[in-house]
Amino acid sequence: MSLRVRLRDRHGLGLVNALTAMKSGVRHFDTTLGGIDGVLACEDVQFLADRLGVACDSPRAALVAAAAELERHLGGALPGRTYRVPIS
Repeated sequence: MSLRVRLRDRHGLGLVNALTAMKSGVRHFDTTLGGIDGVLACEDVQFLADRLGVACDSPRAALVAAAAELERHLGGALPGRTYRVPIS
């Protein structure tokens, strides 16, 4: 059975909950670009996966570029935490 979670980032604990979910076998996360609706940002989950050596289908560079464009379009910082972190 494939598990899927949708995590909120209340009190800054979204990535902690994502890590716990990953360790529990979850491989599918419902996220939003930039975390604009209070749900964990897709680029934040991608950042966590990259740091843990977990392969992902989408390139982080594309997510970061899209989040930066969304930020410009909306005219303010997004709730996501890692889209401004340089890609290494």
